[in-house]
Amino acid sequence: MGNGGETDFTCNFKKSDDTWVLEDGEVTIKWDTGKAVAIVKSDMGDAESCQMILGVLALDTESEGSSSCDGSILLMEDPDSYKDLSREAMYDMYCVD
Repeated sequence: MGNGGETDFTCNFKKSDDTWVLEDGEVTIKWDTGKAVAIVKSDMGDAESCQMILGVLALDTESEGSSSCDGSILLMEDPDSYKDLSREAMYDMYCVD
């Protein structure tokens, strides 16, 4: 039993897996390139809202990741936030043994 903080949950994947699903599926970490790439899912309520947000995100020239809509679900790729963290560090940060 932990403190109820955001990172206090058990992971249902192995440290060696290439895909980690965190936070009830809201965040997926892919290790295909050897670096952590986060894919964050956000429900925008409806497909039209998602497309509108996608249009705004397209204007952000600083962002390295790509974004897309799956119906009302916005999928944002984030290759930067965790790129310097090792699997070990990420696993220790997110997973409770």
